[in-house]
Amino acid sequence: MKKFKGKDPLIRNCPESVKHRPVELKIRISESDSKKPPDQVMKVDEEMVVNFLSVGSFYCGIILGDRLLKVNSVPVGVKDRAKAIATITKGEEVIIEVWRRDFTSPPTYERLKNLGMPLRLNHAYFVVNMFKPKQMGTISTIGFTMKNVKRRLMITEILPGSLSSLFLALGDAIVDVDGKSVPFTTNGENDLKYMRSLISRILQTGQASLLIERPVSDETIRDFRRWLNSFERNNSDFDVSPEVINIGLSAANMHGLIFRKVTPKSILSSDVKGRTNGTQEEKSKFIKISGSMLETRISSDVEDEDDLKDVVRKSHAAGSSYDDD
Repeated sequence: MKKFKGKDPLIRNCPESVKHRPVELKIRISESDSKKPPDQVMKVDEEMVVNFLSVGSFYCGIILGDRLLKVNSVPVGVKDRAKAIATITKGEEVIIEVWRRDFTSPPTYERLKNLGMPLRLNHAYFVVNMFKPKQMGTISTIGFTMKNVKRRLMITEILPGSLSSLFLALGDAIVDVDGKSVPFTTNGENDLKYMRSLISRILQTGQASLLIERPVSDETIRDFRRWLNSFERNNSDFDVSPEVINIGLSAANMHGLIFRKVTPKSILSSDVKGRTNGTQEEKSKFIKISGSMLETRISSDVEDEDDLKDVVRKSHAAGSSYDDD
C-alpha cells in the first residue's frame, strides 16, 4: 500500500492510498438496456474508470469506480473504449476484468432500499468489509475523523498506518453500518454520541460492514474536494521553511512600526466643522430668527376698537415683566 500523509488533494476514483486488485466478473446487462444506445447504459472516463451505469444495469456486478482492464480476455485501453462498451452492452454474457478496491463488493438491492433515502446521481455505492488484521495486534483507535452531514459520515481525515487507512479513503462517506443507516441528527451532542458508539463497537468486535457512498464524476469530485478543503486542518504535507517564516515576521513588525506613526485621515466629510467651546452668548450671535415667523395675526369679532382692553406684554425671561403704557 502506498503511504500517504495528510489529505489526498485529488480525491480520485481509484484512490492510491488503499490497495486494489484485479477482479474477474461474469456479467450480463438487462434485456431492456440492450436495446438502448451504449452511452445510455454505460460510460467510462479517459482512465477507463466506469462512472455511469443505467438504472436497469446498476446491479449487474460492476461498481462505479471500477477500472476496465479486459473484455472477454482482451486488454482494453482508451482507444478501445467505444468498442469495449458496445460489447458489454449487447445484452450477451460477457467476462470482464476490472481493477477494484480491495475488501469491497457491490451492494444488494435490498441494502440500498433499506437506506430510506434516494441515491445520489454520479456517486458510487459499495460495501467495505472492515476487519482487524491479526498482525495489527491490540488497537485503541480506528484512525479516522468524520462529520455527520445529512445521514452521511463524511471521512475528513485518515491517520496513516491505522486500521482505517487499510480500508477507507478520503472522499468516502459512510451511509450504513452493518445494514443500519446512519441516523439524521441536527444536534452536535447526538452526532458525537453516535460516532463514539460506532467507534467503540468496531474496536470491540474488530470488524464492520460499511456501505460507502463516493463521488465518481468530475463535478461531484470537485464539489467534495471544495467541501473537504473548507475544514481547517493541519496538513503535514505542507511545510514552511524557517527563512519564509522570518520574512513574514519581519514584514509584520515593519508594518506595525509604520502604522503606529501614521495618523489616519478623518472619516468625516471635509465640509463638517468641528465643535467649539465658546460661550452661549458667542454662539447666539450666529443664530438668526425671522420676525415674520414669530408674528401672529389675531382676528376679533369686536366691532369697536375702543371696547378692546389693553394687551399686557410679558418677557419670557424668568421674574421679569413690563407694561406697555
